[in-house]
Amino acid sequence: MTGIFIYAVESSICLTILWAFHEIALKRDTRHTRNRYYLLASMIFSAVVPLLNIRITGTGNILPPGGLASFLLPEITVSPSGHAQQTGTFLAVLLWLYLAGVIVAGTYIIAGSAVLLKLILAGKRNGSVIVVDSDGCDCFSAFAHVFISSSIKDDQAIRMINHEMKHIRLGHHTDLMLAGLITAVQWFNPAAYLMKRSLQAVHEYEADNECITEGEDLRTYQELLVTSVFRTRTPV
Repeated sequence: MTGIFIYAVESSICLTILWAFHEIALKRDTRHTRNRYYLLASMIFSAVVPLLNIRITGTGNILPPGGLASFLLPEITVSPSGHAQQTGTFLAVLLWLYLAGVIVAGTYIIAGSAVLLKLILAGKRNGSVIVVDSDGCDCFSAFAHVFISSSIKDDQAIRMINHEMKHIRLGHHTDLMLAGLITAVQWFNPAAYLMKRSLQAVHEYEADNECITEGEDLRTYQELLVTSVFRTRTPV
């Protein structure tokens, strides 16, 4: 069971380093698609690499037997004075606390997905567009559908739906589902949430570029972005 906790620590260390590199070296790069792929690859890399036992011929393991976590975390030495039971209890509590956090995050994912699926099945539908009774200015996409508030004016609604259709065509919701799963496993790691936020920002840049390339007037489009709320949500 402690292997689960060690995996989570190693994975979070990898993700933190890769996110920090993005913020330092790539954040201001306007090649948004490349940045998107880097962020996605970083999440997959951080999830897979701690599972590997990497060796170099002639030198043994790259990492010590306990893995990256044993290298970066302090070693606990148990003396024969009866502290072994206390240490075991502490580690057990820590492990169950971590698993409880994963369960809470997983429940949030399932609940959010259920709400959106209910809207898809029972909401006011116009093709892949679901009209939501709301006084706000929300417009977002998920599960290949666009959800838009009924209070948004028709002229703005058309442009906002077009924006969200770009998110759907580019597969952004799948990216965010992956990011959500990473944050569920690494709920204790601030870098996981920051990585997801960086990915959402890249998604918005990509969708904006697509709209402008297809003929959106830059000035009025910027005004729409300021006066309206574009939010691509995900249940994770």
